[in-house]
Amino acid sequence: MNYHEGLLNNRRMIIDYQSIYNLELVETKSDALNPEIGSLLHFLNRASTPFGKREFKRILLNPLTNIEDILMRQQVVDDFTSESIYPTLVQLRKKLKKIPDLERNVSKFYKFAMQSNKKAVYFENISKNRLNDFVGTLSALKKSMEIFELFSDVKQYMNSELLIKLTTLNDEVFKSDDIVIKGIIPNIVDAINGFENQFNCTGDKDNLSLEPNDGADPRYDEAKKILKEIENELEEELEKNKKILKCPSINFNSGKAFRFELEIPEKHNIPEELKSNYKLTSTRKVITI
Repeated sequence: MNYHEGLLNNRRMIIDYQSIYNLELVETKSDALNPEIGSLLHFLNRASTPFGKREFKRILLNPLTNIEDILMRQQVVDDFTSESIYPTLVQLRKKLKKIPDLERNVSKFYKFAMQSNKKAVYFENISKNRLNDFVGTLSALKKSMEIFELFSDVKQYMNSELLIKLTTLNDEVFKSDDIVIKGIIPNIVDAINGFENQFNCTGDKDNLSLEPNDGADPRYDEAKKILKEIENELEEELEKNKKILKCPSINFNSGKAFRFELEIPEKHNIPEELKSNYKLTSTRKVITI
């Protein structure tokens, strides 16, 4: 049962704002500068990650009301605090602290994608930051899958069926004596690897570039092919003008204002009979008509 199903099925309590305020569940009435200090949330919340802290807050403000759900949660807590499993819990907390806020990051990427579909305009540095965040989150998601390896040797000591399901991937099955339990956590390793194989990520954090590999996107491949043909045509045109003007040092201007204009050394003189074929834009640059 997830959070929203519990609310819809009346298996979670809905506490009104006035009760939350009077009971000081999230904030206290006495300290206006640091209202969270001294609240019930402040004393109980020992989560290691930002998304864990948010989830604990949701659990606190909407507690379970169904006795079966409460007993299942208590059994999970008993397993985690047992001598056989607690050392694994300590390792889990250390690994989770190194993982970024995946919940918040994925939400940002979804919002960014929706705005991109609306053809919203972004500054270049914003897009670059989003790309850095995306690559980092992709790596973190892959590392998060390694966490389940921590429980491979301690599942035999677990009494909670729910905890076994939560520490087992959905393409794996835990077997012990006559018990067979299938995991419920999606294994996204193949999906991440497949996505990574479609792109070539180059550069450092300040100059990151993500380019589709050949065959990943037919439209990109076609655009790349057309661009290559145009570049070849420009190169042929450049070589032709080098021969006509008898100047091997001619190059295309790389500046944005005069891009693809022919740049000729100042000392080189253009023959009078050829000047009518060119338009002079400066003392150093000419452009073909």
